[in-house]
Amino acid sequence: MLAIAIFAFVYWGLYKIDPTAFTNVPPQGFLAFLTYSLGLIGSADISSIQAWSPGAIILTVFEVLTALVILVIGAYSLLSAARDTYKEDFADFAGALHETAAAVDERIVTKCSLTAEQLEMAIAVESAAAVNFLRRLRGLPPLPTPDETHSDE
Repeated sequence: MLAIAIFAFVYWGLYKIDPTAFTNVPPQGFLAFLTYSLGLIGSADISSIQAWSPGAIILTVFEVLTALVILVIGAYSLLSAARDTYKEDFADFAGALHETAAAVDERIVTKCSLTAEQLEMAIAVESAAAVNFLRRLRGLPPLPTPDETHSDE
C-alpha cells in the first residue's frame, strides 16, 4: 500500500509540473492518481488516466516492475516460512520413526530371540524384494536372495 501511495504522489507531482504528461485526468486530483496507481499494481483497469509523456510512461513501467519485485519478495517469504515449518515437522517425524524402529528391533530381540537381520533373512525367503526395499530405505545393503545363495554352491 505504501508503494501505491508513493507512486500516486509522484504521478500527481508530475502532472502538476507537466499537465500534458497524462491524459483523461478527472478533477479529483490526488485521488484520481491514487486510483491509477492502484489499478497499475492490481492489474485492474479502474482509472481513465493514461500516461502520455515519455517520463510518465517510464514511471508507469517502473511501477509495474516494482509491483513484480514486491510480488516475488512476498512469494519468497511465504514459501520460506512454509519450508521452515515443513523442515521442523519432518525432523519430528524422522525422530519418531527412528524411535519406533528401535522399539520394534528391541521387541523382536526380546520376544523372538532373533536379531533384525536374522528376521529379515527369514522373511526374505518368502519376500526378498520387499525386505531389500525396506533395507534400502534404511540405508542398508540388500540381502542376497535365496537364488543367489544357491547359485554360489
